[in-house]
Amino acid sequence: MEKKIEAVKLMREIRLKLSEKYLKSREEEMRDLEERFGHLKKKKNAMHLK
Repeated sequence: MEKKIEAVKLMREIRLKLSEKYLKSREEEMRDLEERFGHLKKKKNAMHLK
């Protein structure tokens, strides 16, 4: 059985494209991430606060 999609190759290509986009314009990328995911907050672990 032959693989239809080379997962490792695909992930490397995606990672390369994302890193190029980030290096091109860091501020724009950070703003984009903040707009999309800024409403999500980290949950504090109550066990560590005691």
